[in-house]
Amino acid sequence: MPLALSLPSTLRRALQAEAQRGAPNEVCGLLGGVQRGPLFQAACYMPVPNCAATPQMRFAMQPEAMVAAILALQRAGYALIGVYHSHPHSAPVPSAVDIAEGAWQATPYLIIGYAATQPRLAAWLIEGRSFTHLALI
Repeated sequence: MPLALSLPSTLRRALQAEAQRGAPNEVCGLLGGVQRGPLFQAACYMPVPNCAATPQMRFAMQPEAMVAAILALQRAGYALIGVYHSHPHSAPVPSAVDIAEGAWQATPYLIIGYAATQPRLAAWLIEGRSFTHLALI
């Protein structure tokens, strides 16, 4: 079975709403859940403030808030299974910046993209300077 990210519809809608509220800036945060073999099962998300100098074009998680989010996931019994962020003006495909900065190697990236009027979500795995599409179920 290829790698996949399971994202319940309630989480999809909540993440889309968060991305809309945050526009024109990128929003970002962590996904909590469990990994069972090649399947990453998301159960919750933890928003983290975007502290990038140009938040309309990139994301950088505020370090203290990111650590607090990881600890909250652990207290809730979840593992960190992914990272999410939005592309307020483009498709849900890793940008050159996402790949170049690649801070979350081998961790699923969920991107909420707004290239069209309706938001689209896509999941990716960034490894080195390349990325692989993950099934989003």
